[in-house]
Amino acid sequence: GGGGIQNISGGTLTVTNSEITGNEAEHAGGVLNNGAGDTGSTAVFVDSLVSGNTATGLTAGEPAGGAGIYNFGFPADTVKAQLTVTDTEVSGNTSAEGAAGIRNADAAGTVSGATITGNVATGGGGGIRTSGTMTVTDSNIAGNSATTSGGGIALDGTGATLTVTGSTVDSNAATTEGGGISVTLTAIAD
Repeated sequence: GGGGIQNISGGTLTVTNSEITGNEAEHAGGVLNNGAGDTGSTAVFVDSLVSGNTATGLTAGEPAGGAGIYNFGFPADTVKAQLTVTDTEVSGNTSAEGAAGIRNADAAGTVSGATITGNVATGGGGGIRTSGTMTVTDSNIAGNSATTSGGGIALDGTGATLTVTGSTVDSNAATTEGGGISVTLTAIAD
């Protein structure tokens, strides 16, 4: 994973006034922040563009999706991978296995003042898919699509939390349920 950038083993990644575009990998086409195993990796994006990246999802059993940004951890981790996306656009990313814009898997994510738009997922979570803790504030989640659920945002997994404040979730589409936001207590099948 991490077609454009891979941050692993407790690293700290800061991306400011930058573009991460046109990258491809099996998962995490643009950026992989891998904090699995209590390593607590941190990724921060400020005033940047993450666009046109692809997650091909070719290997069965590998973590799925995260075409734009993939924030990855394990459920048992006590030190979670941390993702902060501020005043950044995540757009036009494509995933063959869900989570086209941002994937927050058993990790902690904060999105503020961001635009998440035009991302396309085969599976759940066109704009954002989270099975961890996710907070979205003053952001625009629009025009994303998923072939199952959660065109804009998909929350899946027991113990996962999503807080959306002062944001617009508009004109997203899902084939089965939750065009804007889908909440499922078990994992979404892709």
